[in-house]
Amino acid sequence: MANKQNKVDKVARNTGLGVLVFVILLIGLFTFLYVRSKNSNSSSTQTNNSNVSESQSSSTSTTLDEGWNADQKVSLAKALTAKGAIFYGAYWCSHCKDQKTAFGDALQYVTYYECDPQGDNPKVKECEAANIQGYPTWIYNSNQKEGAQTLDELASWIGYKK
Repeated sequence: MANKQNKVDKVARNTGLGVLVFVILLIGLFTFLYVRSKNSNSSSTQTNNSNVSESQSSSTSTTLDEGWNADQKVSLAKALTAKGAIFYGAYWCSHCKDQKTAFGDALQYVTYYECDPQGDNPKVKECEAANIQGYPTWIYNSNQKEGAQTLDELASWIGYKK
């Protein structure tokens, strides 16, 4: 009888241990899926809300800066900053990279706010205060433009003449 009771105790212990391991694995799985989902939703929300048309999304910096030489780009960048225009973006955003490439070396004169906390010199609070929903976003005189803009579009928007 004692031998039978020991077997029952051993089975119960093993079953309890198995259940405990299963619960720990389940918690780990749910934690992993939650974090992955949160990161995925954050990225897709930022990308999906950028309201970039198909033609804009396939734009390259070649078409964004068409007809602009280096001096004109510097002049436009300084004019945008002087007028208070702000370029909001994220380091991982391909359309932001296209926008930055369009300015080339003149980008240093553009007021740029990095909205991702993991980017260089992030301005997350400013991005949240401006209610930035997608990247890139330009704000000037309380007006907002989403998606990569040509330099001609930006110049026209602020009344700048080449």
